[in-house]
Amino acid sequence: MSYGVMAYLVDTQALLNTPARVLFEEVNLKCARELREINSMLEDHLDGGNEQVSASDLLKELLSGEGNRAGLGFAYGYLFKAICEIKGRFLNNSAWYPCDMDNLYDIPFTSMMNMPYKFPIPDDFPAIFSIAPDSINTDEADYGELDQTQIAQLESWLSEAKVKNQHLYIFLH
Repeated sequence: MSYGVMAYLVDTQALLNTPARVLFEEVNLKCARELREINSMLEDHLDGGNEQVSASDLLKELLSGEGNRAGLGFAYGYLFKAICEIKGRFLNNSAWYPCDMDNLYDIPFTSMMNMPYKFPIPDDFPAIFSIAPDSINTDEADYGELDQTQIAQLESWLSEAKVKNQHLYIFLH
């Protein structure tokens, strides 16, 4: 099965300085399709259960620092991706789409814990990694089994993140 990596360059400080109310409205306005898709996933996931929750409910929780519903990490993850699509810049991923899932684990400097919003790590998809600009040192990078095209594209992402002092957020699905 093939997967794809989607990478976004985000000014995390500017993101965190955006009032939650403003960001909530912006996501609802610009990501209506994504919210419908997340709602559909939630319906499938919660089918037969007593709990009913919408993507908008989870977005409010995420933005207020209360995104902690166990088992719903996937929904918070896709909501965070929607935020990155609005507040960040999508990076060319031609060398990464499609790719093998193991390629993601060969990307250096990644963390699953350094997110601007706290939420449960998704059990499945999307896999989400962040790279802080101050963690990037390409002189010491180990690219594992990545091919030369992937390395070149990844190095362009890392260079831009370092120069602009912005985070990279990388999603695999």
